[in-house]
This record gives sequence, C-alpha cells and structure tokens, in this order.
Amino acid sequence: MAPRASERILNLAMYLLSAPGPRLHSDIRENLEAYQQMNDGAYLRAFERDKRLLRELGVPLRTVEVPETDAGVGYVIDAGDFELPPVEFDAEEAMLIELAARMWRAESVGAEAVGGLMKLQAAGARPTDRPDAFVPRLTLPEPGFDIVWDALLESRRLGFTYRGIDRVVQPWRLVTRHGSSYLVGFDEVREAPRVFKLARITQGPEPVGEPGDAPAPDPDDVDAAVARLMDPDPARRHAIVAVRRDRQGMLTRRGERIEEAPPWNGAVPESFDLWRVPFGSTQRFAADLAAAADDVIVMDPSDLRDAVIDHLQGVLR
Repeated sequence: MAPRASERILNLAMYLLSAPGPRLHSDIRENLEAYQQMNDGAYLRAFERDKRLLRELGVPLRTVEVPETDAGVGYVIDAGDFELPPVEFDAEEAMLIELAARMWRAESVGAEAVGGLMKLQAAGARPTDRPDAFVPRLTLPEPGFDIVWDALLESRRLGFTYRGIDRVVQPWRLVTRHGSSYLVGFDEVREAPRVFKLARITQGPEPVGEPGDAPAPDPDDVDAAVARLMDPDPARRHAIVAVRRDRQGMLTRRGERIEEAPPWNGAVPESFDLWRVPFGSTQRFAADLAAAADDVIVMDPSDLRDAVIDHLQGVLR
C-alpha cells in the first residue's frame, strides 16, 4: 500500500534536512519509497504539491541552482533556518502541554503524544497533579479518518455511501464535535455544501479522480459554511458580545459589527469590538464562548452570560 500523503511529506522534509547539500529530483526519487512507485508525471505533480505544502507549513524548502548537473536545480532545507531555539516552559505551560497530551486517546496519535510527554518530563517538566476528570477525551475512532485527511491534503475528491446514497464530495474541512468527526464539503450529487458524520459512512471513503482536482474555495467561505452547517439549531436569538480584535473568526463571521451595546456593569476594553451574533441552543453556544476564553466578553442576554460562567465553573470543579 502506498504511504499516506502526510507520511510522504514528512519523509521528504526529513530527507532534505539530513542531506549534506542540495538534492536533485533523481536523488529524491531514488531514496524515498513513496515517489519510487510513481511514473514521471505523477511524481512531478506529487512533488510540487508536497513542496508547496511544506512551504505553507513554514518549512524553509529552497530551490537552488546546481549548474554542474543536467537538472540544473536542487532542493535543500537548511537546518539552521528550520530548527527552533531552545524552548523552556514554566509550570503552567508544562501543565497545559501534559493535559493536551493526555486528552489524545486515539490509537493513531496516542503513542506520539505519550512519547512527546516523556521527553518533556525527561527535560525537567513536572507532571500536573490535576485529576484525570479534568482532562477532556478526544478520540478519532472512525476508520475512514486517515483517508479523508489525505484527500484534504491532496485536494482530491472522495466517494462513499452515506444514508444509502452514493456520494462524490469535494472535501473542504474536517471538524470534530463532541468526540465525533465530520467532513464538510461540496456534495456533487446534491450540488450543494453538506456535512457528513464519518461514523455514518457505510461504504468507503475512497479517493476519486486525481490529486488537485478538488481545490477548496476561499477560506472565509469555508468558515461560513462550517458555521452554518455544523449548527443544527436554528438561530432564534441574538447575543451581544465583545470580541478581541482580529480573533475568533469563526464566531464573528456568524454575526455583524455594531457600535453600541446595551447597558451593563462593565467596560469594553479598547482592543475589543462589539458583535451581534445569532444563536440557537444556549448551552451549546455557551460552551463555544467558554472555549474562546478571554477573547470574548458576553454582554447580553444575561442568561447566556450566566451559562458561560456556569460552564467555566464546572470545568474548574
């Protein structure tokens, strides 16, 4: 079976980092198994995608001239530009990292999280004494998760059966809610954006067509579609919230900027803007606002503000 796209990209980065100098296309194909299985055209398309993704992730992959070769160019990642300086964590930061590692219980990522935690502890980080009840549980049990993730990386269409109907979907984003994973994308059968719970896919998913044939639309449009499709409750009320400027885009794209707020007993910080945001379920919206931490101040209605406070107090108990 061919390696996953994410594994291929990681192997490419590691190979270029460890190379003593620029690597040619012939070197890359000879040393990386994933590319050996491709013909010339498929290799060039895959390499260009992988190179672009690495650069988008911030990896300083450079194209350099190698005049003494037929190819004329090579590829290099300078370790000095890529490596981070020494990182130190205070007690609170170390605690948060451990909680994040402990929340990943899925078999596909658990080993990596535990390994990273062991390295931090070996370097002197002390484990938290918070009880396990404080740690949320995040699992990715759906068998098709890796296939969907690869399709997103490759901008590749997916085929699967959902609620008895064969679908072909252009994948836009994977979203996790309440321990379940959802695919948001454009359903070519329904000719409209749709959301699919991965656990309800009965056959597949399988890649369809060629990589690159399903580019996602503008990220702002995807954010708006995710917000609309993932909220099962119709918006029956509106909240007035102060949101830290240039933060919480998923929240602000659902609402509209306003200039005046209803009277309340607190001041709005200068770095915050006022927004009027529709919502349905008070408890669900309160949980979303609580997750935004100090980026959001709930001004109205009062029962929503109380629900956010109750949610935060419940986490601390």
